[in-house]
Amino acid sequence: MKLATQIRPISYLKAHASEIVRDLGARGPSMVITQNGEAKADIHANIAEQDGVVRADRVLDGIRDVLSKLGSFPGRGEYPPELVSLGIHEFRQIHYKPCRMIYRWADDAVYVMVAADGRRDMQLLLQRRLLA
Repeated sequence: MKLATQIRPISYLKAHASEIVRDLGARGPSMVITQNGEAKADIHANIAEQDGVVRADRVLDGIRDVLSKLGSFPGRGEYPPELVSLGIHEFRQIHYKPCRMIYRWADDAVYVMVAADGRRDMQLLLQRRLLA
């Protein structure tokens, strides 16, 4: 499959998160997420560059597995401490090392708002992405 068919705006990710998680394996290992046309994330490529393709495949499979379970148990994640300290309880998080996925659920749907390396400065990242 050509890379051009794997590039999606972040609004697409937000609107179709459960479909993406369900279908990502059939499309291949990567999906490029963009914000204002600029690539913002290719989790598989970033991990493959640092730790190799085998590790990247394993992490992406783990992320898919963890996210697929949210449909049945959306309340299982804990509140991100960076947001709780601000009095915000709208979002929850789940982990698949090294990634943290910040999500919210509404209207019987799960919306993944952030999927990022948990070693980043999450306080700053969450302020930029969720509170801006």
